[in-house]
Amino acid sequence: MTSQEIENILSKFSEKYDEEFNIPTTNDWKNLREYFYTEFDSDFVKFINLMSVWSFPGEIYNVIDNNSNGNDIIKNIYDFEMKYSEWDKNMIPFYGIGNGDYFCVHSDNENVWYFYHDRQKFELYCNDFEEWIRNLPEFICR
Repeated sequence: MTSQEIENILSKFSEKYDEEFNIPTTNDWKNLREYFYTEFDSDFVKFINLMSVWSFPGEIYNVIDNNSNGNDIIKNIYDFEMKYSEWDKNMIPFYGIGNGDYFCVHSDNENVWYFYHDRQKFELYCNDFEEWIRNLPEFICR
């Protein structure tokens, strides 16, 4: 997907911030990739980068904390979950729904998973990040 295609989808249910926040640099992404020993899907990177411009319902986690939208940092959420629960080390949370539920990307593939906190269970949500983005209007607007 192009960034414009993602923005077209975001515009169906979201608005742009009045100000733009810092976009993660190539080095910021490199550090996150190295931390998780993974490559991130290009659609995932574009989407997260666009969160410096778009206000999203819920909490999409950040790569960086300097001049960001105020949401938590992906690495910090992951570290918290690894410390206090039976978290699968391959699951990287990127979207907090509330009550401890998350959308996650798997470090070994492009699948998107949903974590149910109350059941301490991960379920496959969709096969890749592009599919997740394309399904957002239906998920957000229901």
